[in-house]
Amino acid sequence: MSVVSALPSASFGYIPAELNLQTLETLPSMSSLKNAVTASGQLHRCFSTYSTSVSSRVLRNEIPKHSWTHAVVANIRHLRDTASQARVTPKDALAISRFHKKVTELRDLFVADCANAKQQQLHPLWDSIRYRPTVQSELIRIERALYLFQILACFCRNMTFGKLGDVEYIDQSREKVASLQKCIVERLMSPWEMYQVIGIQAYFRRAIHGFERDSTVSERIMPSLLVGGIDLMHEALCIAGHAKVADFIAPHEEQALNRPFNAMGVIASRGTYKTWTRDGTKGIGAYAPFCPDNDKPGYASWARLEKHQLRLVGTHQTNLDLFQDRIAALEGRLDLWGAALWDESRWVEIESTLRQPEPAFWVDSDIKHHWDSSERGFGIVARAEAVEEGFKEEERAREDKECERRVVRVPRDVHPMWQVID
Repeated sequence: MSVVSALPSASFGYIPAELNLQTLETLPSMSSLKNAVTASGQLHRCFSTYSTSVSSRVLRNEIPKHSWTHAVVANIRHLRDTASQARVTPKDALAISRFHKKVTELRDLFVADCANAKQQQLHPLWDSIRYRPTVQSELIRIERALYLFQILACFCRNMTFGKLGDVEYIDQSREKVASLQKCIVERLMSPWEMYQVIGIQAYFRRAIHGFERDSTVSERIMPSLLVGGIDLMHEALCIAGHAKVADFIAPHEEQALNRPFNAMGVIASRGTYKTWTRDGTKGIGAYAPFCPDNDKPGYASWARLEKHQLRLVGTHQTNLDLFQDRIAALEGRLDLWGAALWDESRWVEIESTLRQPEPAFWVDSDIKHHWDSSERGFGIVARAEAVEEGFKEEERAREDKECERRVVRVPRDVHPMWQVID
């Protein structure tokens, strides 16, 4: 038999294996790879031979370089320092691809919706984004923060408080949480990245509960929902949507109340006392961000956050104790802005609403803001009955609202008195 006759026929439909491999590796996404190997027997055989290599290459084509390490660590628990060289199986690659789509959808929803909180809108933030659309650096920062939120949610999933009402246990828990927060911002991510995660979880809180729920009740429920991670947040906000989110989340809230109190709310916070934050800033090189690519605009926004807090706190713990309410209000407003997620150029609008001692904007517009989740969370640990009291307050508020709805003022030329409408 001649060499020529031994070679496969180059008839229509035959493509050399090298070209098949090259074709597969240049596909833009895992969904296109799946379609290709399903449609062609030749491509399927080639993929079967080089499945991990091809999957890794195609996934790199799909996942932006700036989020590769975040995506790998968040999905397959790969070590951060070696994630840049990770090779992924087809199964893992599909999972990462699908997860990334959820992240990008939540990123886009955040940009469109972050100024809203059910029955409230932060008009300066809405105007800022409307007149000056988000730039690439801000979109990257939000996307990465969503991945870091997922990593922290997985980390906190089984962290719960075992005793309620035990003073010694509460003191020990405060110290442990403070040490854990320090460890997170020194070994896992930078302080500005931790602030960004706080901004993301604050958005999830107001998108799901708004500010209408009793704060103690909301704080008892939300940490258990937050540890559901991106999957639960995506299903609630992108699939169920705002119109149906209350109905969707109701059974999850019931489950949360039947589980031990989760600690994510106090971990993803600034802490009750001066722990990892309110402590001044060093140069950007003194920190170890999750990805050491020097997000200088992100660092600059964090430095301004710290500066605002330090104006009240100073260098003495006594000041923090004296001005705790004012500090909590300032930080709650910064979280409503999601200030750590924006470039420094937006700080003109942010600072115009933060003038001390009590900016008229918040009072005149009756804008509600986030509470100190650490203080409220440890308050629940100290007094478990506070949650039941919160439910009673919600019930009284509903009754009052119903009474207001049923009582209307009629024009004087009709009747001078109040009329009750049944």
